[in-house]
Amino acid sequence: MDIRNEMEVLRQLIYNGKAGVRRLARPTYQRPYPAYIDDLPFPREFEVPSFSLFNGEDLYASTLENIGRFSTQCVAIETQPILKLSFFGSSLSGQAFSCLEPEVIINDLTK
Repeated sequence: MDIRNEMEVLRQLIYNGKAGVRRLARPTYQRPYPAYIDDLPFPREFEVPSFSLFNGEDLYASTLENIGRFSTQCVAIETQPILKLSFFGSSLSGQAFSCLEPEVIINDLTK
């Protein structure tokens, strides 16, 4: 059997799942807060702010600075903290975004 045939046999084994190789499921996004928060109404004429992104990797940007910027950008909904928290993930990117676990924000607030 030549190398091309061997490669084709191996490819078929992998494709059909018979080589002991499992395809990993892609991770799906799960919001870091309970789903009911998405059903809350927005104030009349509310416009979603354009957030400055925080990735957690920049040595010159602190988490406190990000929270301060986020609070400033959400001033229109300052009196509605639950609605405000639904936007927090939108201020994150990269490592800072991917480390949020499902419903972690509410779990931390209840402690």
